[in-house]
Amino acid sequence: MEKKSMLLANLLLTASVVIGRAGPEFVNGENESPDCVHWPIEGRVSQKLKPNHPTGIDIVPYKDRHAPIHAPVDGEIVYVHPDSPSEQNPQMKASGNFIVMKSADGEYQFLFAHLSKIAVGVNQQVKVGEEIGLTGSTGNLTGPHVHFEVKGYQGIVTENPLKVLCKK
Repeated sequence: MEKKSMLLANLLLTASVVIGRAGPEFVNGENESPDCVHWPIEGRVSQKLKPNHPTGIDIVPYKDRHAPIHAPVDGEIVYVHPDSPSEQNPQMKASGNFIVMKSADGEYQFLFAHLSKIAVGVNQQVKVGEEIGLTGSTGNLTGPHVHFEVKGYQGIVTENPLKVLCKK
C-alpha cells in the first residue's frame, strides 16, 4: 500500500514555484452547482493554472500566514509527506509538507502543498470543512500559501481548480 501511495503522490506532484505576485484581479470559482468543490482556505488566488504553472493554483490566505486548510469535499487522506532536509526527489522537496486526498465518490484527487502543519493521517476519513492542515512556507516558494491541485480520472488528468471550485 505504501508503494501505491508513493506512486500516487509522484503522479500528482510536480514542482510548484511561485513566480511573482498577482495583481488586483479577483479570481473566483466558476462552479455554481450544489456539488461544487469548496475552497480549501479563505484567500485570494496568486497564481492561476497556466503554461508556466500547469498543475494547480496558489491561494494566499487573507489574514493569517498559517491559515487553516479545510477539506474541500468529504473524502479520505491517501498520502501525507512531511518536509525533510534529506529528501532526494526534487519535486517532493519543492512542495515541502503536503497532503493527497481523494473525494468520497472517487471522482477527484486533491493535492495541498507547502503546509506548515499536517493535521491528518493516511486512511483518515474527513468531512467537508474539516481542518486538515495549515498554510505555510515549506518547500520552494516566495511566501506562505497553499498550492492546490485537482486531478480527475484516477489522478491522471489535471483539472483547472477554478472550474470545480464553488463560485463565491
